Amino acid sequence: QGSVAADGVRPERSVVLGEVEELGIGMFWATDAEDRLTFLSQRAIADLGADSETLIGKPLTRLFLDVDDEGTGTAQRSLAFKLRARSKLDEQIVAVTNGRGSTRWWRLNARPLLDGNGNFQGYRGSAVDISAQYAYETQVARQSQVDELTGLANRRKLGERLTAMLAAFRVSRRSCALMMLDLDRFKQV
Repeated sequence: QGSVAADGVRPERSVVLGEVEELGIGMFWATDAEDRLTFLSQRAIADLGADSETLIGKPLTRLFLDVDDEGTGTAQRSLAFKLRARSKLDEQIVAVTNGRGSTRWWRLNARPLLDGNGNFQGYRGSAVDISAQYAYETQVARQSQVDELTGLANRRKLGERLTAMLAAFRVSRRSCALMMLDLDRFKQV
């Protein structure tokens, strides 16, 4: 069952999906049971700057790369881990490199597809280009953790790292030492 437009004509599914892509709302992709790309919508192909023959059949983890969570402060399991576990992908952020060598960031959502017997058939998913938002969040996260003058970890980041390190040593019942150095008039130096 689909909805009917105001003029009484029900739009075709492919037309609606094409319009969603044209509006920049999303892109679509699919894999087979071996996590190889079997479908990529036109806008996704255009964003990747390659033709479909080059992309179709490639392992998903070769096209969609994990991002470094240090930049944004968001931790997520690796894409390969989620694919092996046949987990759903919710708001999975990945890096994609286009044919011109520049990197974009996409947010993936996908569900595993099962046949009538419960056998895994692949993934069906969508992607949204979040490059501008991701770049901004990375910049804000970096500014909140790094001293602007030196580029070194600031007091807040140092405190987070020390807390994590001391907790790890405590759990493993190992000892550690910390040496601190304070330089007077450091900014002038």
